[in-house]
Formats: sequence, C-alpha cells, structure tokens
Amino acid sequence: MNTIYLNDTNQVSIICQNCGLEHSIDTTKFNATEKKLEGKCRCEVSYQYNIEFRKRYRESVRLEGE
Repeated sequence: MNTIYLNDTNQVSIICQNCGLEHSIDTTKFNATEKKLEGKCRCEVSYQYNIEFRKRYRESVRLEGE
C-alpha cells in the first residue's frame, strides 16, 4: 500500500505501476478520517493507497526522560 502526500492545492497524483498512467484526484471531498482508499486504473489493475493529510512529514525524534 502506497502513501501519498497532498500538495498545496489539496490534490494528489497517482501513477499506475502497471501502465504508467497518471491520475489526479481532488481530495477536498474527503475528510481527514478517510485515509485508506482503493482505486482502479483504466488497464483494470486495482490498487490501494493511503492519503496523508499532514502538512509536514513526521520527523523522528529521540527524547531523554524517565
């Protein structure tokens, strides 16, 4: 399952791994709870992907503490 991040215009571009066709999706109709989605390309290949609604990538941290 692939993770896809939004751009500044709330759109994602999905590229089919089978045929290379690029498909753009407007994510304003989805809310932040709908992360796991399924799609089907014109070449009849099904795929699953996660949409990440965060504005920034998650950074790894290491905190000292008790």
